Amino acid sequence: MSIKSSFFGICCLVCFSVSAQQSKIDSLEIVIAKNNSDLETVNAINLIAVEWIRKDVNKAKTYLWRAKTIIKTFPNDEALSSTYSNLVSLYKNTAQLDSSEFYLNRLRVLSENPKYRVNSKIQANYASTAGLYYKKSGKYKEALVFFKRSYDVAIAKGDLLSASGQAINIGNCYLGMSDYNEGLKYYIIALNGFEKLDNKAGQSFCFNNISECYTELKRYSEALVYLNKSIKLKKELGDKRGLANAEQNLGNVYKGLKEYDKALAHYNTALTINTEMEVFTEVTDNYFAIGQLYAEMGRSQEAISNLEKSKAVAIKIDDSVQIISAELEILAIKKSSEQQIVSENDAILNLKSLQEAGRKNQEAAGYKNMAEYYTNRKQYDKALEYTNLYHALTDSIKNYAIQAQFKSIEEQYNKTNNEKQIELLQKDKLLIDEKLKQQRFLVILSGVIFLFTGIGIWMFINRNKLRQKMKEVELRNQIAADLHDEVGSSLSSIFMLSKMAANTTPKNQQTILSKVSDNAHETMDKMNDIVWMLKPSENYGIGLKERMERFMHDLCTIRNIYYSFQANELGNLRLTPTQSKNVYLIFKEAVNNAIKYSNTKSLDVTIEITNKKLNMVICDEGSGFDLKTIEKGNGLNNMTSRAIELQGKLLIDTSPHMGTRVALSFPMG
Repeated sequence: MSIKSSFFGICCLVCFSVSAQQSKIDSLEIVIAKNNSDLETVNAINLIAVEWIRKDVNKAKTYLWRAKTIIKTFPNDEALSSTYSNLVSLYKNTAQLDSSEFYLNRLRVLSENPKYRVNSKIQANYASTAGLYYKKSGKYKEALVFFKRSYDVAIAKGDLLSASGQAINIGNCYLGMSDYNEGLKYYIIALNGFEKLDNKAGQSFCFNNISECYTELKRYSEALVYLNKSIKLKKELGDKRGLANAEQNLGNVYKGLKEYDKALAHYNTALTINTEMEVFTEVTDNYFAIGQLYAEMGRSQEAISNLEKSKAVAIKIDDSVQIISAELEILAIKKSSEQQIVSENDAILNLKSLQEAGRKNQEAAGYKNMAEYYTNRKQYDKALEYTNLYHALTDSIKNYAIQAQFKSIEEQYNKTNNEKQIELLQKDKLLIDEKLKQQRFLVILSGVIFLFTGIGIWMFINRNKLRQKMKEVELRNQIAADLHDEVGSSLSSIFMLSKMAANTTPKNQQTILSKVSDNAHETMDKMNDIVWMLKPSENYGIGLKERMERFMHDLCTIRNIYYSFQANELGNLRLTPTQSKNVYLIFKEAVNNAIKYSNTKSLDVTIEITNKKLNMVICDEGSGFDLKTIEKGNGLNNMTSRAIELQGKLLIDTSPHMGTRVALSFPMG
């Protein structure tokens, strides 16, 4: 999980109300270029330093030292607190822990001055900075306390920007603690605030972290949708560090999809960017993710190498959680591979080094650990050997606990050996008698298994053939009913309208004939669909893809609507006639509704296969509607019924003025 860079970016948004657009940077540089020693210049320096922390650490440091120098000429605690906050983040990111702690303490002392009230900007600044500091040290619970305090202050002051920033920080803490529901709740709060402010930087962080929630929940399609939104905004803003974080998250998604080469490429890109920028808080995450990926690929040596690098960087930046995580991952890999003997040899060499150095206490502890290790593995002879070494080294210390353990190991060792001897004798005695019985039994059993297996396979094949034929008969009956109901009713309507045209005035005839034309065109479309469904095909997926794309192109072109249709995998699928029919009719109904009623300017359709499921998502940016108040017609009910027939789920996510998202998911088996 990679959420650290978003913490820093949001902290910047909270404390300094920064816009990442180039025009803002240019105006700040104009103020700074005047070389005035006043509050306006210091504030401009702090604002622009935030931008350069994400792009050029050394340049940011130069700006902040200049701000400190100017503040000495006129005391201003609010400006000083902003400078301290920037320096804490800068030094923490670059693993200069002493400097980071020094400025955090300066900021704390400044906030504790009795003349500043509880809801002052300085105290809020300290709470936000301290929360970020503890988060980067892997202490989520401590960070959460500070972020909630800062959030409450922002709400009390009516500061929407600060409240939105702290909401995303709180969400990040919950995400780090795997409480995805709480995390998502605060991300939505933050996103609503940033959208009201038209703050693209804040929106990009929200989209990115919502994507992380979906990734953790293994809902990769939704994760990619939000991640692509985040990447688009980060590119507009020129947020190089944010793009590195997005690359890390892309790696997580492709790892979940088992596309390891893509995942590794994205992880390495993120590592390269963060290493160049000296953002060590992210570098440790990059190495950790690469190590986990190699472990999943079965490449143990490369996995351990990268996890060791993650641990080394974590030690450098004092991230205790990351250190423990890396150690546990390394231990798990060694236990699950043939590397164990190497680890044992390394432990023996370490004991020899301690012996040569005269470190007897550490040597004794090493013997104790080795004894416990072999006891857990039930290698009681080796456990006894190391317990004896421990006992000999500590013979002047009356450690009754160790003596009791020694006795227990010895008894267990003897008991195990005795049981093995008895078991071997019994097996030797029974082996000859049982051997012939087992051979006869195996011959009979093999024949029975072979017979029943053959019968089972025959029944299974015939049952599947019968089931498939029944499905085809059922489909054709349904299509016949559709032909009677839909096409029959349309032809009846045309007939009635023609009679009316013959008995009405010429003025009304034009209107009636127009309706006849529309009904005839609709009937042709229905007939075309029915013929296509009836037409035998080895692969309904190819025809379905072409038909859907043509239908969407025709409707969107007429209405001058921008559309996107992505369904590369659809043409390779072998869909059944029932699946093909229901997918097409759900698609057709959703697209028709979007074009007719939503007033959308764009329409996106994505069809992909994930975990042996077909996922179809249709999104528009139109007016949306309220599902609770709208009267559901045959269209929505038919879509739901067809999804149930596919043994899948249909979700409609919409609200007034927020567009509509229709998502279908069903198993391919």
